[in-house]
Amino acid sequence: MLTRSVAKLSIATLTTTFVGAWAMSGGKKQPVNQGPPINAKDKDEEKFIQDFLQSADKEGGGAKQREGGH
Repeated sequence: MLTRSVAKLSIATLTTTFVGAWAMSGGKKQPVNQGPPINAKDKDEEKFIQDFLQSADKEGGGAKQREGGH
């Protein structure tokens, strides 16, 4: 009888541990590269701004380089 009690207790402990870890790891994930919203007047202006930002990132003119100083 003692063996069954110990087995039930260990199964309950493992289940609680894994379910608790799974529940705590869930939730809404925010995108890493999301910046401030673009307040464009129309779709063409928004597309121009997005294209400009992408080209600036490709050229290496991102914020990381500007924060460096010189």
